[in-house]
Amino acid sequence: MRTYVLFLSIAVLPVWPQETKESTRSVYTYDASGRRSAAYDQASVTGAGGSSQSQTVTDIHGRKVQLESSEETVLSDGPEGRVVERLVKKFDPQGRLAGQEKVRIEEAKEADGVSGTVRATVYDRDLNGHFALRERTTTTTNKDAEALRAETLVERPNVNGELDTQERKVSVTTGSEAATLQDITVYRKDQHGAMAPAVREVTQTTKEGDREVANTSQYNAASTGRMELAGQKLSQTVKNPDGSESQVVDVFGTHAPGQVSSGYNKEPKLRERQLIERTPGPDKGLVETFSVQRPALESGRLGPAQKISETVCQGNCRP
Repeated sequence: MRTYVLFLSIAVLPVWPQETKESTRSVYTYDASGRRSAAYDQASVTGAGGSSQSQTVTDIHGRKVQLESSEETVLSDGPEGRVVERLVKKFDPQGRLAGQEKVRIEEAKEADGVSGTVRATVYDRDLNGHFALRERTTTTTNKDAEALRAETLVERPNVNGELDTQERKVSVTTGSEAATLQDITVYRKDQHGAMAPAVREVTQTTKEGDREVANTSQYNAASTGRMELAGQKLSQTVKNPDGSESQVVDVFGTHAPGQVSSGYNKEPKLRERQLIERTPGPDKGLVETFSVQRPALESGRLGPAQKISETVCQGNCRP
């Protein structure tokens, strides 16, 4: 049985509102028999000067145990950019502090409000209580009449303690609001230490009324050194008049589950269909359910939908 991991992501540079916004999220998972169990709870508060988040889980004794917490502080904010500092604390299953990291985010903006540079520097706290540099990510964005271009460099300390570029990502977005094409290529060091293409993702998105269709092709570097098709995703999102939203994502791979493939360059086969439903709750609340359908090995027909998770958000959850 496939295991789904629920990821919590925090935007690098959120837009800080003037008023305080609070929300709580409860995430539940479902087993193969449809039994529901609590996964984790998350509470967040966002204001003009920063934000805080806390993630907790209920242990086998019914006690709330903290898994992770983060606090963001806006150190400076002006027409030319801002500086944000984030402190993240991670805890073990017993709720004891297991690690800390500090992230300093520096944003420099150009006059158009789109072009600019964002630098995020990550420090880990060592056993002596000092923060040591772990990684620095720098994203430079430029927009002209033809395209939006973004280049991201990921640097980490080498054996000499000097920052060394480990990854480079180039993103080019063209088109209009109704139809866009985004081409992302990730370069990593090869066996000779040279930067070479490792992953590529091409997404075509079209919007018409309340419907959005996104077709994503994913490529990996093969042993031949060429980029070869590894998978594909077709996503269709519909916004309904009542404020709800339905999303269907078909995930294709170069071989179907349970079947042996002789390599890449095969016609992608449907691996699973993901069904995502977002329903507005009271005030600005939101309920999101995530289900999957998988094809039968022999016929290839999709089976019944199996609910994987449900997220219940209360408070300021919607734009």
